[in-house]
Amino acid sequence: MKPEDLLDYALGQLEGPHREAIEAELAIDPAPASRADRLGFALRQLLDDGDAIEPPAGLASRTASFVTDRTSRRAILDFVPARVPFRWADVAVAAGVLMAGLLTLLPALSATRSKMNQMGCGFNLQQLGVSLASYATRHNHYPDVCTKGDVPHVGHYAVALRDEHLLRDLDSLHCPCKEKCPLSGDIGHIDYAYNVGYRQQASDRPEPVRLALPQVLPLLADQPPHDDHAILPGNSPNHGFRGQNVLFSDLHVEWFPTRHVKGDRDLFLNDHERPEPGVSPHDAALVPAVFHLAPR
Repeated sequence: MKPEDLLDYALGQLEGPHREAIEAELAIDPAPASRADRLGFALRQLLDDGDAIEPPAGLASRTASFVTDRTSRRAILDFVPARVPFRWADVAVAAGVLMAGLLTLLPALSATRSKMNQMGCGFNLQQLGVSLASYATRHNHYPDVCTKGDVPHVGHYAVALRDEHLLRDLDSLHCPCKEKCPLSGDIGHIDYAYNVGYRQQASDRPEPVRLALPQVLPLLADQPPHDDHAILPGNSPNHGFRGQNVLFSDLHVEWFPTRHVKGDRDLFLNDHERPEPGVSPHDAALVPAVFHLAPR
């Protein structure tokens, strides 16, 4: 007898004449019959995992009660109305919150813009400082504004830089914090005051600032408030009267909230409190570009 036939017999897979033939053979030979009995017992042990599990008493009724109870409870979304009522008061509150946020944000934006313009102004002054330094290296002094035979305005320094091809960008003469001004001649409007030098004590003749001076002097600054002939009190209008950027002869730019600069009580006036050349080489007076200085 083949093993697979014995296994099929134990599993009950044989039918008809084939099953009858196996049973006849087992009845004749006790050894295969014994193996068939052991195999059937082993299969029943594998397929039988023990006694049948009886469900707890009342399980069905408790399950039905639980389902009924959960169905009757209301969820939080059941309390939300299907249609939210529209009220103008809510719109007014939302608009008020939005306006409050904008009013808080606008000063910060304005301060940031003012700071960026102030930095742009300092960059312009540094560009002009490089041009002035190149001119002073060629001539051993900075551009003169009081020449013989004519009465040039203080902004003549920009013309001198342009004539020597040292002023490539005319926009550097304009402070970005100040509104655009109409052009004046071929050089354009100038927003910066310039150091007009000093007068020699012996001859009373005006002299430009010399390159060889050991002291660091202011060369350019945001122009002060002024009319046609006089410098008015207060800080530069270029920055809303908050202060002024100042360029020094060592090419560094510094912000000053007042007109008092490094021992000079007034950046824009000489020691005689006039918008004229200083009374000594160390007396700086930065005068608006539109002023005219007559030689004595």
